[in-house]
Amino acid sequence: MKGMDEATDRICLAMERQEVITVFGDYDVDGITGSALLRRFFQDLGYPVQRYIPHRLNEGYGLKPESFDSISSGLVITVDNGMGAFEACIRAQQRGIDVIITDHHEITDKEPIAIAILNPKQKDCNFPYSYLSGAGIAFYLAFGLRQKLKLKSIQHKLNFKGVNLKQYLDFVALGAIADKVPMSGLNHLLTQIGLEVLNEHLMQGHRPGIYQILRKSYWKGKPLTEDDVAFKIAPKLNASGRLSHAKAAADLLESDDMAETEYLAKKLTEENALRRSIQDNILKEALEQIPSKVPSILCVYAPHWHIGVVGIIASKLVEIYHRPALVLGSHLGEIRGSGRSIADFSLLEFLQSHFKNHFTSLGGHAMAVGFTLKSFEDFSKDLSLISLDMKNSDLPILCPIHFRDLEKSFFKELVQIQPYGPLNEKPYWLLSDITLLAIKFIGKTHYLCLKICDSLGKKGEILVFRNPEKIQAFINSQKKFHFVVESSGSPWDNQFILLDFMETS
Repeated sequence: MKGMDEATDRICLAMERQEVITVFGDYDVDGITGSALLRRFFQDLGYPVQRYIPHRLNEGYGLKPESFDSISSGLVITVDNGMGAFEACIRAQQRGIDVIITDHHEITDKEPIAIAILNPKQKDCNFPYSYLSGAGIAFYLAFGLRQKLKLKSIQHKLNFKGVNLKQYLDFVALGAIADKVPMSGLNHLLTQIGLEVLNEHLMQGHRPGIYQILRKSYWKGKPLTEDDVAFKIAPKLNASGRLSHAKAAADLLESDDMAETEYLAKKLTEENALRRSIQDNILKEALEQIPSKVPSILCVYAPHWHIGVVGIIASKLVEIYHRPALVLGSHLGEIRGSGRSIADFSLLEFLQSHFKNHFTSLGGHAMAVGFTLKSFEDFSKDLSLISLDMKNSDLPILCPIHFRDLEKSFFKELVQIQPYGPLNEKPYWLLSDITLLAIKFIGKTHYLCLKICDSLGKKGEILVFRNPEKIQAFINSQKKFHFVVESSGSPWDNQFILLDFMETS
């Protein structure tokens, strides 16, 4: 990877000089898992390093000149940020602090002045895969540093026996799934192995923080899948960074103390519940702003919206309308927002090429952006002048199936292509001529379990998580339906989840 020699040489020099090293992470799951990976790696080597994660609301994203009012170390290593840290790197030089950038976000016309930049998207980088997560690049920095340290004379001072790089791949899996990077090639391999490592850690009593999170998510002890990470673990790890400070989530990942992690997991679970309440209220207001004639690019704004959840709202709008979405709120006098996109449409490239002058800051990648606007009125006026052909896409159904096809071997074969994610989507199946027999609620949730019968008379069950009220209205109708379903992702559940339906007639 381009920059690896320069980065590892400088880190080795810092260790020889006994300099203080600070890992500067991001406040999302990818950033805190990458930071935790490097911190644990250095700790296991016997060379503890410091950690700094900025406050989302008060400091904003990434390394900034003001960051060096709090950091006085001789070496800073960023994780999942840094490609836009132009002024920050100049300030670091002035303070005599060296910076190594590790980041996976898109690269603009210029790069910050740093000792080294690790980003597979760099020009002339020969690394064979460009879509690693931030945690993935942190892993390869640890990999390269371990190789370099073995060649250095200081290796006798370090604990190489306690360092097995594979044991950190669970952090890579968490970061990749939460950040929704393409689940292809190297990412697919690292995430697949990382989930296996995470399950091994949990069986052996390691990673007590993740264990405590799962306990509070009604985990039944079954091996974890990417869905467990996406819906049980990641939202809670993200919660503190969205509403307050990501320190609680970072501490939870790095701690081996059961009592401490139990307290932190409780705190994160409570913050996540608050986050969902705030999110639900904002989503309701955002939907009211969408005109009947849906525009090519959705853009909604209210000054009181919490900027910690605008990214989630954007994702929800994309899911509902299949349009790129920009959602904005205000904080400390700034108009800040997040955007999410659809497949085959680079939102970052679109905004940079058409509206660059409207932003005081803009960064991200094809599918997700973060930004600060100069004027919402001016931006929305110019955005309204652009019309793009955004066609609603049909669900990509793989093939029709019947319940008689769904033996245990069928589900076990599906495991071979997991984990699912962008560029490796879950297969969708069609169940035709379905009759609804009964309906029941699952526990204290609003989720449903449908008792159904297919066209061959075979009975089964389907879970409903999305918009359950839509199907409830038809329970006593005696009508027949076509169901589009996906597997639960777990070979141990042998269950399908309803995505959409229509009357056979």
